[in-house]
Amino acid sequence: MTYSKHAKSRMQQRGVSEMAVDLLLRFGSQQRSGKGATSYYWDRSAQRRLKSYAGTAYTRLIELFNCYVVVSDEGDIITVAHRYR
Repeated sequence: MTYSKHAKSRMQQRGVSEMAVDLLLRFGSQQRSGKGATSYYWDRSAQRRLKSYAGTAYTRLIELFNCYVVVSDEGDIITVAHRYR
């Protein structure tokens, strides 16, 4: 996947690492987000998937759970943001 200029800028501004994005894309839940995009986010099932993969390192990854990623249908990462509930 490639990062748009906007996504790179938002990652830097919001302090979200590429590792956080990679883990979210691999283990996160997804939902359609308008036309032509998919949002990846952390919910309980996604957190369980990460926990079973990471084992004891899971406790150091908890801080990653407040972000989401929007990916275009072409596979480009459009934006990265913090999730407020």
